[in-house]
Amino acid sequence: LFTGADFSKEKNTKNILNEEFLRGGDLAKKLLKECNEEDDEDLLYASEIYMEKKSKLELINFLNTHFKCKEISELHNQYSQLPWKNIYTTNYDNILEKSNPNLRPLTINSNIKMHTYKNSFVLHINGYIENLNEDSFDNDFKLTDTSYLIDEFNNSEWKEIFINDIKTSDYLIFIGYSLNDFDIAKILFQDP
Repeated sequence: LFTGADFSKEKNTKNILNEEFLRGGDLAKKLLKECNEEDDEDLLYASEIYMEKKSKLELINFLNTHFKCKEISELHNQYSQLPWKNIYTTNYDNILEKSNPNLRPLTINSNIKMHTYKNSFVLHINGYIENLNEDSFDNDFKLTDTSYLIDEFNNSEWKEIFINDIKTSDYLIFIGYSLNDFDIAKILFQDP
């Protein structure tokens, strides 16, 4: 399973502020609005402005309140209980792990030895909200455009695990993720 931002937009799924989860462009706009800046969907730019006008710690607090799950939809509960080989996501949120505590959350900076075939994992390519703090912010949490993030993924050991999962799976299902991302499409279509 590979999930993107629209996976988290399921009806009745709310963050701890009791709001819907934000997509990247909406997150950028909200960050800029709080700084009294003009709308822009560039997340890297918006996060830099936010840190400049406020602080890194305030940005971390903002992200923690907007991407930690309070309510989960029944559909998310159903998806998380399926016997996935592994799950890959570009999302920061903890929706899947909250709905199934047996799923192990990992990031591309997680030690590859944490990968075992006993339990499924959720690889958070852009970072995982439950790990977010001042130390992890610069190394493990990515607030930039997807192509840069996927480039880091391509240079990590996790790419080989992903390719192996593709080759040994009967199906690869994308939910809420666009295959407009050239690098992921390239991985998928490298080998017939």
